[in-house]
Amino acid sequence: MAAGWRQMYNQWEEAVSPSLEQFAGSDVFRDMVGVGAQISKAVMKQTEEASRQWLHLWNLPAAGDVRSLRRQIAGLDREVQSLRRALDDAGRSTPNLTMVQGADEIREAR
Repeated sequence: MAAGWRQMYNQWEEAVSPSLEQFAGSDVFRDMVGVGAQISKAVMKQTEEASRQWLHLWNLPAAGDVRSLRRQIAGLDREVQSLRRALDDAGRSTPNLTMVQGADEIREAR
């Protein structure tokens, strides 16, 4: 039974392929794909803007907010690593710091 379906498909493909290949190589097809991409981009932009506004209405972060925070955290991480390397290069060890409970200061652990 499967061989019958395969044979029908092959016959259909042989009949349709030349026309589809010709259409896919035409200027009309390229124009249609370009317009489709522009429409898709515009719809995506409007959807993202609407969802961003809705999330902000409820005081929730949108994807752009999270991306921005991730970039800031990555920058801070690089800065801390750079400072650690500078301390190590200067021959100093990183101080063992602890937060004193209930106090607004940081003290060096003894």
